Amino acid sequence: MELVQIEDRLDKDFPGLGVGYVSCGIGWYLILRKLIQRVISLDPDISILQIKEKFGEIQFYVNSASPEVNNVISDFAILSGTVCESCGTKDDVTMEGEWVKAFCPECRIDNIV
Repeated sequence: MELVQIEDRLDKDFPGLGVGYVSCGIGWYLILRKLIQRVISLDPDISILQIKEKFGEIQFYVNSASPEVNNVISDFAILSGTVCESCGTKDDVTMEGEWVKAFCPECRIDNIV
């Protein structure tokens, strides 16, 4: 349900953009929204193919990108590692565990598999 919510919210924020597959927590919604705004401002014709979490950071895949767009994507990936993927807090976020995920202490306990 969480993944559907983030896809729905991004589709409403960016109608017609056709954001592809999204697989990350709702806690990164604001980061993704800002990232998409920046990328579109640099290249209005860009296609977003996939957004996912990998090793505790946002992975953002597009059809093609200028070096400037790639730098923006890299900057936001680093930023995402400091924000809890589940709740969006910046308080005491760590990337640890068998599956490296960016979680605050409370969400880490809630998301133990």
